[in-house]
Amino acid sequence: MNFAEMPPKINKEALENYHEANFNVEEKLKELKGPLIEAAGPTIRGYELINVNNLDKKIFISNLHDSSRRGKIDFRGDIRKFPIKDNSVGALFVSALGGSQGDSSEEFKRLRIKVMSDKRDARKKEFKKFIELNKIEFRKLVDEAIREAFRVIEDKGLLIWQDGVKEDIVSAENMGFVTKVIQNNLDRRTIKKSHQFLDNTYDLIFEKVLSEAEK
Repeated sequence: MNFAEMPPKINKEALENYHEANFNVEEKLKELKGPLIEAAGPTIRGYELINVNNLDKKIFISNLHDSSRRGKIDFRGDIRKFPIKDNSVGALFVSALGGSQGDSSEEFKRLRIKVMSDKRDARKKEFKKFIELNKIEFRKLVDEAIREAFRVIEDKGLLIWQDGVKEDIVSAENMGFVTKVIQNNLDRRTIKKSHQFLDNTYDLIFEKVLSEAEK
């Protein structure tokens, strides 16, 4: 499936659900050789597309920080630069990446301080610029993470990507992933309108497919 070739059956604000015929994520996970790893975890609420408690393999939890407020981690790792060998991970799990990210530029930091400290009228004038810059920084983070995911995941391995946006599908397919599942979250009442800046979100599964030259 190629996202760019999907027929626009729905308004561009939302994508239809998609599930590749005969694709079973739990069966696929059993076939993979490498370990299962969650980046920027743990995700307490779990994953919509798979019951992780039913898996016969442990999911190793990583986070950029040694002590995650959400729970115990197994190792420290930045999703943009994992301490992991190429083509060695069976499946990588990622959920709601970037909730408080996007603050790498000095301009972003300046705007954040201004938005939080200015009076209401001045705040309104800066808020739109603040959001647009945050989106740019957030996009950089996600693209770097997807690129790193493609590096570490084994051939035919999976990227389980929860609460993504349309641009994530484009980025993943440009990296060489093949989209297996798209679940539209418009009907899910637990959608959080926060880090995704009010965009609709999708739960996604991608498969890494190496070309003959890359193998």
